[in-house]
Amino acid sequence: MRVSKRINVLKRLAGSEWGCARSTLNLTYQIYILPVITYSCESLVTAQPHTLHVLEYAQNQALRLITGAVKTTPIDALIFATGNKPIQELIKEKAVLLHEELLRIPGDQYWKTYENKRRNLKTQNGFIQKVTEIKTELEIKCKPQTLHQR
Repeated sequence: MRVSKRINVLKRLAGSEWGCARSTLNLTYQIYILPVITYSCESLVTAQPHTLHVLEYAQNQALRLITGAVKTTPIDALIFATGNKPIQELIKEKAVLLHEELLRIPGDQYWKTYENKRRNLKTQNGFIQKVTEIKTELEIKCKPQTLHQR
């Protein structure tokens, strides 16, 4: 509800006859709308992709307003044109940051000694398990590639 009201403000700023510049609209989205979309979203890292549909729809609507694109424009093109990140990527980043903050709580040994065991739930990983997977993926991507010399 709050997001849709804020997108209506963006609609007014993106008027077809006079409208603001794309950079102004994008900044308005990043400062005024995106924080509402991503507020306390760290727990959604374990959610199924179809659960995030409402958040993605709101983002897509805002990106269309910013770029002035038609509904058939691919979402990846809108994200690239505006320089924003997909919602799923933002959620993953925020979840990893939250986990790192939990590990750095002074005087708290719970998170530092937490054992990452396999959970009994077969359908869904927990927050710690999912964040651990994401960190492993990032480590694999960030490893320097060694060149084999002949």
